[in-house]
Order: sequence, then structure tokens, then C-alpha cells
Amino acid sequence: MSRTSFSVPWLVLGVAPLVVGCGTGVGPTSFTAQEIADARARVNLELPKRPIAQLVQRPLLPEITISETAADSLSRIGSQALPVLIAALHDSDPVVRTNAAKGIARLGETAQQAVPALTAALADDVYTVRLTAARALGQIGPGAAPAIPELSAALRDTESRSRAMPPAPGAPVLTAP
Repeated sequence: MSRTSFSVPWLVLGVAPLVVGCGTGVGPTSFTAQEIADARARVNLELPKRPIAQLVQRPLLPEITISETAADSLSRIGSQALPVLIAALHDSDPVVRTNAAKGIARLGETAQQAVPALTAALADDVYTVRLTAARALGQIGPGAAPAIPELSAALRDTESRSRAMPPAPGAPVLTAP
């Protein structure tokens, strides 16, 4: 019987552990075609015909920016940093606006002063800014009641992240086999 060896990416993806125990002792990554077929049937998994690197469009771990870290740090300082976060909601960079809204959300009920700026951010041109502004208003809780009409209108905002963020230039497009 011929044996097939899995490359390291398959081990990382956890496919090899699914077939461990059905090997014949030749090696931890060496399996017969029947053993592979049996394992695939158990998990209903189809092995890709392209290298894993071509299948991954985005990194497995999210990219953390200094802007995001700064907004987190400001929120941990507390309500005395709130004016800085509110001002950042008006920045020309949508990443800064998004991170400012995240920072305000972390302040929760103590961020009631940000309700007017967050309410205005619900009309931002950028999806992630609108999304984080809506979440921040929810974290503020009952103190965000003045934003109810704008939040009600936002219920009809059906844009999704997948439509809002086109693939990176040159990124491979996955298609069904």
C-alpha cells in the first residue's frame, strides 16, 4: 500500500490529529490512501488542491495598531481621557474614528458626554465607524437614550463588513471547486 505524507500546514490546521490512531505505525504523518479517505469521510473535509498560503487571504491574528492601543490606553485612564476620544471621532482617518469609538465603548456608562458625537458618527461614510459608534452607544446604556431615533434609523443599515471591505489588491479570490 502506498503512503502519503502530510506537510506541516496540515498538522497546523489540525487535520493530522483526526487520522491519528488509524495509522499502522509507520510514522505519525504517514497514512495509507484508505486511512486518509476514512478520515476525510469522518469530518467531511475536502483537501485543497492549492497550497495553504494561497488559501489564506488575511493573517490568522488580527493586526494591532498603535492607534488601537492608544485608544485602549486612553479608555483605561478613564473619563478624564474622554474629551480626547471625542475629538478623535472627528479625525479625517476612519481608523482613528473607529478606534476612538472603541475606546469610548470601553468607558461604558461614564461616557455619556460622548453621546452627541457618537450619534453623529452613526451617519459616517465608513461602515466600521458606524458599527463601533452603535456599539459604543449600547455600552453607555440608558444614558444614550437621546440617540434612540438615530439608532432606530441605523436598524435599516444593512451594509455588512464583507460588502464594506473589498479584498486587498492582488489577494487571491477563493472559488468553489
